[in-house]
Amino acid sequence: MNHTRKSGRSKQNKTRKAHASISVKKTIVKQLLSMLITVKLYHWNTLSFSVHKATDDLYGDLNTLMDNMVEVLLGKHSSISEKDKHDILSIKNFNVNNYKDNGKFKKEVERYKHFLLSLNRVFNKDTDSDLLNIRDEMLAALNKLSYLLTFTH
Repeated sequence: MNHTRKSGRSKQNKTRKAHASISVKKTIVKQLLSMLITVKLYHWNTLSFSVHKATDDLYGDLNTLMDNMVEVLLGKHSSISEKDKHDILSIKNFNVNNYKDNGKFKKEVERYKHFLLSLNRVFNKDTDSDLLNIRDEMLAALNKLSYLLTFTH
């Protein structure tokens, strides 16, 4: 009898872990989309040509890198079911920030960097080096933007 309960709990724990994994992946996708759209909105809102150009470049880089990250994230486990994929990508809403102020946008960029660095707790450095490499490229693009924003008032 105890063995059956233990097996039942083990099965439930595996199911919970699978759901947590789907939930984490969905959170990552939502955050990436939020980041991308926020950058594009700031790109359109800025009155500085240099910021307009820098955010346009960032948007292009992030768009490519995020697409790559989500595709790798979904492809990591070839056994991902269509339902799980649908659950991860079924995004009905996400936060979008529309900044007109350079200082507030800079703070948001720092928040994005912090989010990307927090993925160290999500991804395994040995088995997820591909995802961490893509993440590092996103960080590099955001760090470059941070530098370029120092040239504006």
